[in-house]
Amino acid sequence: MRVNRLKIHAVLTFVIVFLAFPSLLHPADLKIKAVVLNGDPAPEGGTFTNFTRFSMNNPGAIAFIGFSSTGGGIYLASDGG
Repeated sequence: MRVNRLKIHAVLTFVIVFLAFPSLLHPADLKIKAVVLNGDPAPEGGTFTNFTRFSMNNPGAIAFIGFSSTGGGIYLASDGG
């Protein structure tokens, strides 16, 4: 299942970064927040059903390929919405 692979990939990436750069991640400063979940409303209508390929830039905006019940596309999620 693609969603499970994405979750495993995200967890492994987090673990690798934490092990490689422990000084970058301070538990007091670490905040984990869901950006988008299956079933959330998609901008073009419908709801998100699957995600793949994600990337985060320095300010924390996340680009991802998402699929919804009405299609799919490349999306950008940031703290501002």
